[in-house]
Amino acid sequence: MRSKKKNRKAKHRPYAPIKMKFFELANPFSDMPLPARRAVLHEVAAKARATFDAEYPKMAAWYETYNPLYLLSFCAFYFLTSPEGVDKEAIEGKLDFASYHLELLQAFALRGYCGGTPKPLAEKTEDLSRYLRDLGDSLAHAQMDFPADLPDSEVRKRMVISDMRGQTFAIRNWAYPEQALGHLRSMFAGELSEIIAAEYSGISIVRVIDVLEKMARQIEERLNDHIRRLVAVVAAQDFESVYSAYLLGFPDIEEGREGMHEVFEGLCQGDIGQLQSFLIMHADLRLQAIYTFSLDDAVSASGDESCRASLARLLRAWAYEFGDLSSHNPLHFLYSNPVLQRPLVHVGGDAFFWPLCGLYAHTLPAMLELLIPKACRDRYLAIRSRYLEDRVEALCRKAFPDGKVYRGSQFRLAPDAEPVYENDVLVLIDSTAIIIECKAHLVDPPARRGGELRLVDTLEDLVVAASQQAYRFTEFLKANPRRHVLETKAGHTNNVNASRILRFIPISVTYENLGFVSANLKQSVEAGLIQSGQPLVPSICYTDLEVIFETLDSQAERIHYLARRAEIERTMEYRGDELDLFALYIDTGFNIGKWESPGHFLNLGLKSKELDSYFVGRANGVSIPKPQLRLTNWWRQILSRIEDVRTECWTEVAYVLLSVKYQDQARFEQRLKALRSQIQDGRTGHRHNWVVMRSGTRSERQYGVIGFPYSGVSRQQRNDMINHMVEELEQTGKVFGTVVIAIDISRPKQRSNALPYDALIFAPGHAPGAINFSRLVLRNSVGHREQDFAVHLKSSRPRL
Repeated sequence: MRSKKKNRKAKHRPYAPIKMKFFELANPFSDMPLPARRAVLHEVAAKARATFDAEYPKMAAWYETYNPLYLLSFCAFYFLTSPEGVDKEAIEGKLDFASYHLELLQAFALRGYCGGTPKPLAEKTEDLSRYLRDLGDSLAHAQMDFPADLPDSEVRKRMVISDMRGQTFAIRNWAYPEQALGHLRSMFAGELSEIIAAEYSGISIVRVIDVLEKMARQIEERLNDHIRRLVAVVAAQDFESVYSAYLLGFPDIEEGREGMHEVFEGLCQGDIGQLQSFLIMHADLRLQAIYTFSLDDAVSASGDESCRASLARLLRAWAYEFGDLSSHNPLHFLYSNPVLQRPLVHVGGDAFFWPLCGLYAHTLPAMLELLIPKACRDRYLAIRSRYLEDRVEALCRKAFPDGKVYRGSQFRLAPDAEPVYENDVLVLIDSTAIIIECKAHLVDPPARRGGELRLVDTLEDLVVAASQQAYRFTEFLKANPRRHVLETKAGHTNNVNASRILRFIPISVTYENLGFVSANLKQSVEAGLIQSGQPLVPSICYTDLEVIFETLDSQAERIHYLARRAEIERTMEYRGDELDLFALYIDTGFNIGKWESPGHFLNLGLKSKELDSYFVGRANGVSIPKPQLRLTNWWRQILSRIEDVRTECWTEVAYVLLSVKYQDQARFEQRLKALRSQIQDGRTGHRHNWVVMRSGTRSERQYGVIGFPYSGVSRQQRNDMINHMVEELEQTGKVFGTVVIAIDISRPKQRSNALPYDALIFAPGHAPGAINFSRLVLRNSVGHREQDFAVHLKSSRPRL
């Protein structure tokens, strides 16, 4: 929930970009034998369980002393609001009171009945916050109390699950709010709207989504209005002006100036600050009204009086009453909180209390699924699956306008073999193939937050199956580098030319967001959650893929991200979700050196906060510069030119250049400029001179870049020299590919400034693991030996 409270002393500008730190972690258990590790975890878990058992009953005392509606609204107002555009979690690196604490508080409250008195928390505020933090921590740690007879292999699995839990139970975003609402409106239109309308007569579920958004905004407006009423009270300097401002802000209060003056002189000891605090605490008793709305409010927001009865039924379906959760085990609330599916509290008559309104974009998917009858469940899953494939196809067509996108290709591993397999989406662009499998399976809350071993089944459904399917089609295309006419269930054929593919990028795209759970598959394999030997591919939520493709400026950058993303899935140890990884890519291009080698572990948690100011600001109508991959201007110009010309294998040339880290780009450009100046001034001792650089994604995977400023030589002489340069570079060590940037410094300055280079030559590398060019003969080969020079990208002139 956003608060527009003005504070001249605020230290942080709204929507100001924030740079999050990521750091390397040491494993405290690295040298500890498993039995000793089990003993430590058992001790921690037993202590946490005992703490929870002792502390949880004290929750009843809070609800007996204070009205639970007041407690919930107080925590929502004071702990989960901030000035618009200011992210406290990003600024401070953590939240002492997070959204899941409020969810726990609401679930705990609904186990009993609404009692207590209209009494302010006052000095007990921090006590409540600390109590909920400790209770949440106890719940998390108590889950590590593994049975003594549990085999070591199962202990390893559950230790990883526990670690995942610790990173995932606070995750609350399927997508950015505007993005999530857009998808839900789109998917729940048509067939699903008809299904729900059959259950709730006359209801348009898309209109109901709009109603919820309007109600959340109304609550936000009330919140800001409440703050505005108190601003004058806080700004006043003496008793008369403070009390007058309070009466003006809340005119329903009966005049009691004389009695209030006695409070000022007695209880407040004549201190204006204490009086202001006293009046604010009195105003806090009104907070419950801020988060309460009526059926009339909802009907008015819908603009359709005829839907009143059905809307009332629907709101009741999304609401609990006090006492409804009395039979629920509170130990399960952390990982499977029922209030996330039914976040409203029915408080009598036609009134509903909604303290979790700030999370409505996150809770809405589960709320909408609740409305689907069990008899229509399979139909709902089929619609989800079709929707995901439709959206992925459309996204790929937009992200790769120079590529070809194929949907639903059917294939056999041998001409007469059974069964017939199917690929969801294939993108062919230049010599790159992106093989995508879509998975729209439902993920229940326990699995999403690492609950028990439900996570294992989820990984099998969403990750392993998709990986196997994507890998199978990849191997089919690799084994059959020719043109294929592939049938589809839709009745059309896909004419797929696999003869010119060099780079294969298989990925899985899911409808649901599993956060940290699906981001590091290597950890799941090592723990035995996923059987080793599986050909795992990156698993990316569709909404994350949208953000990635929208943020990156070019097709080459999108290809490079997906290709490197697949590599680091195998090579890097990290903690973070997909957008944390993407924020790291924006910073580094995944050119991360030693961090991709064994023995290093990076904590990337919250790194994605660097993206939030742009996407959240844009949704709120605030212009914020879009995050951009860090490249020098000259490097960006070269890459842009490569993509404009699109000579054969341009994606491989762009891949090499994108695999050079920013600092090396800058140093290379400086050295090339210096050499060019020396040549023009006649200060070189050789006829031909060049600059050589090795750089790469990590120390074991280096690429070569050569800068060759030349003058007064023929094309053949230039190419002969380039042959020599590349051979000399390869003799000094293995390279995975070399790009030669040739610049004719004899050209008139006006013409030479028009292009970032005069010729660009690519020589494939011969290091083990380098892209294999021997499977095809390129049309634009140059040089004496085809295996040395495979690609020659033209400038704007017909030929060089």
